[in-house]
Parts: sequence; structure tokens; C-alpha cells
Amino acid sequence: MAVRAHWIDNEWKLCNKMLRFCSAGAPFEGREVFCKKIEKSLFDWGITKILTLTVDEISSNDPVVQYLKFKTKDANDVVLGHEFLKLKSFSHVVGEVAKEVLEYHRDSVSRVRFAVLNVIRTLKVDLFAKCAEKEGIKFEWPLFLNDETVWDSTYMLLEKAVGLQKAFERFMEEDSVYLSCFYMPELKGKFDEEEKAPGPPSETDWENARCLVTVLRLFYKVMCRLSDPSVVTVNAFAYELLGVQVRLAQLSKSEDQVITSLAKLMKKKIDQQWGDLYDLNPLVLVAMVLDPRYKLKGVKFCFDQVVNDKLKVERFVEKVEITLVHLYEHYIGCNSNLTKDIVAFSANVTANLVDSGADKEDHTKCIRDQFVKLVVEEGKKERNQEVSRYLSESCEIDSSTFDLLGWWRHNSFWYPTLSQIARDVLAIPVCAAFYEDAFRTEFRELDLYRMSKPRDLREILVVGKDWFKEKPPADYKESWIDGFVKSDEEDEDEEDEVDEDEEDEDEEKA
Repeated sequence: MAVRAHWIDNEWKLCNKMLRFCSAGAPFEGREVFCKKIEKSLFDWGITKILTLTVDEISSNDPVVQYLKFKTKDANDVVLGHEFLKLKSFSHVVGEVAKEVLEYHRDSVSRVRFAVLNVIRTLKVDLFAKCAEKEGIKFEWPLFLNDETVWDSTYMLLEKAVGLQKAFERFMEEDSVYLSCFYMPELKGKFDEEEKAPGPPSETDWENARCLVTVLRLFYKVMCRLSDPSVVTVNAFAYELLGVQVRLAQLSKSEDQVITSLAKLMKKKIDQQWGDLYDLNPLVLVAMVLDPRYKLKGVKFCFDQVVNDKLKVERFVEKVEITLVHLYEHYIGCNSNLTKDIVAFSANVTANLVDSGADKEDHTKCIRDQFVKLVVEEGKKERNQEVSRYLSESCEIDSSTFDLLGWWRHNSFWYPTLSQIARDVLAIPVCAAFYEDAFRTEFRELDLYRMSKPRDLREILVVGKDWFKEKPPADYKESWIDGFVKSDEEDEDEEDEVDEDEEDEDEEKA
């Protein structure tokens, strides 16, 4: 179990740190042990204010959410009674959808994978490159295999292989050894049906792979944006989800029956979790409102795309605005210093208006109380104008250089309470994992070497690595591939330099 905290610091920088990495407890120990370990993680770090809990297992983590609600409901920093505590992890839902879609055409994926594997086995990359050149296809090394537990690597393998289909077919014609690799004894029983014995991918397999690439590309692009820990993602989540739904609706009407069936399957799974966007955590929509490029207009635009009832949309937008107002009132109430200052100031003023004395104090006590109440109410009305002033102003122009956190940093003076809300809400992660882990379809397991270490040492190593490692860039996938290619080239250059040094030494000895 890994517990990670997300927050925006005083310099308006998005931060996240792993707080604990420990055993979640054996299944027979029950869910209560799991809940207590999360509670202990928060207690050890002195964390009492929890705005949301992004969970990766939707159903099985319901007891955890309820347990945390019960244990922390009386804390001073609880926001609106933990009304918005639970948030479904987008990466987990997409991982389940991708896993089911890939399983739908598992045989075709396996054959294409074996086609790539056998090119690597034959060690005839130069011949394969010539075959690609004859077909007019640009081929760049490497051909890499996928990790079957990470669905995005399967997508990347399929996308590259589909573009080289003609090269694979020509390579099979020109190299007799390549075809024999498909019928190796160890591959027997790899497929479910006997009539689909291991062999080179057929035209149907290539077509299925091409359809999988079409539908998985949509989720891959979205996941790369939403699993980036260096940028705020919750404000754009509703737009991303809407874009997925619209695109799947278009693909479900495609002339290609395979794409249509896959798109309908994926759309059904997404709709089960979020439906017509009404099942979203309200804080996700509040985060969109707190983005000055969207505000309430952005929320209304999103729901107009999926709901035809204008009255229903207006009521829901009003509900989102009420949620923001409730948050504002809660933060005003928590900002006790400001309220105490006003009360103290008003009390001092009224105290100076009357003479000290027991009899006069009795007669003027009611007047002083009324004056205090008047000052507090007037101050509250003026502060309530902060929300209406923010919503009434025009939206900022969206651009690639727009800095959301920078905007709030510069405007925190004009919106002191809203900026506090923005610091908390915009830090919410919509994915329970980042990068590689966000694309996983199965649980990660520690190897025997790491499991042999004491529990405390394991936690120190994993948490320490998270705290001190350098975060990868947003285009980490492309960078990883480029780095893989460059490392191969550097190794070759080093080998060439070593060979030249040996030749020089041989010449000197001669």
C-alpha cells in the first residue's frame, strides 16, 4: 500500500510526496487493518485536513472511505463533513477498460507480438530494414516488446507494428527462418482455440490490431495528460472525460464493425462509472469553475453537450455554484483570525462609547451586542461579493502559455478566500498513480530480492526514492524511446573507441 499526499505550497507550486509504503495486511486480517494503517499514516505526519481520497479500487475501497469519514469527522479541519471525500481514479477505470478491450482480441495481439519477437530473434534487423525500404516505409530502430501488465506499451507496440505490416510480410517471404519461428514447440497451448494455432498474423489479425490502435490512442493521449504530476489536472478532467465520450460516440457509428463494437464496449464501461457527468465528484466541477478560463460557462458548455434539457442543465450549474458558495462560507468560518479581529475591533469601539461602571454596562450591553452583530454581518456581505465578483468577470483567454497557479498567485490579493479554496481544490489528483503505474492493468509485485529485506528498510528505500528521484518530463514516453535509441548508439560508440584504443596499443607493441 502506498499513501501519497498532494498539495500546493505557499509559493503556488504543485507538490506530492509518498508518505508511507507498507504491507496492506493479509486478506484474512480484514479491511479494518487496512483502514487503520491509512489512519496511522495520516496521524504520524500530523495530517488532519483531508479534502479528497483518490482510490484506485472503486468498490473495495468504500469501507476505507467510510472509516476515514468516521474517524476524522470531528477534526477541526474537516471540509463540509467530508461530503466530497471519495474520488474515483480515472487511471484505474481506464485500465480496466483497456484490459477488457485487449482481451477481446487477445489472439490477434499475441500473433502481432510474436511477429515482432521473431524479427528480434532472427537478429536480422538490417534485412528487415531493407524490406521496409522496398515497401516505401520509414523504419527506425528499435522494435521493442510490450509489457503485458501495462496496456500503453501494448498500444505502442501495435501502433508501430501496424505501420510496418508490409515490411513484416515481405520479410517473411525473403527469410525462410522467420516463418519457422512461429511454430516453435514452446508456443503450443498459447492460444485458446486449436484452430488458431500459433502462426504469422493474418490480414484479420492486422485489421484487428489497427482497430485497437484507433480506440486505444484516444485513452493513451488522455492518460498522458492526466497522469502528469507536474501540472494541475483536476480542472480539465470534465473536458477530457467529455472528449472521450464524444469521440467514442463517433467511433460507435463507424462503418468498420470491429471499431464500432470496441467503441460501444468502452463507452458502456465509462458510462457505468460517470454516466452523463452527473456522477462526478462536485469538487471536480468546482475546480473547473476555479479555472479563470472556464468558470461557470465552462461547466454549462460541458453539460450542454451531453444533456438536451436546458432547464436541467441550468439547475445543475446552479448546484455547482451553490457548492462553491458553501465551500466559501466554510473557509470564511475557518478563517477565525479575521472574524476575531472584527469582533475584537467592534467590541473595543463600543467599549469606548460608554463609561466603565456596573450600572451603565448593564444598560449598554444590548447596544454593544447589536453593534458587534452589525459589523460582522456587513463584513460577511462584503466578503460574499468575492464569489460574485469572480464569476461576473469575463473568462481569461486560453493559450499554451497560460499558467493557472501563476494566475492565482498574482490575484490572491483580490480573492483572498477563493485563493485558499483554489490551493486546496486544484491540488486534487484525478489519477491514483503516475506515469507507468497509471497504465497498469494488474497489481505490481515486489521481487524476491526486495521481499527478503525487512519491512522498515523496504519502506525507507521506496519512499526515499520517491522523495529524491528526478521527476520525468511530460513527454516521458517519447523521451524514454529516444533515450533507449541513444543509449544503444552510445554503447556502439564506446565499443568503437575501445576497439580503436586496442588497435593503437597493438601498433605500439608491434
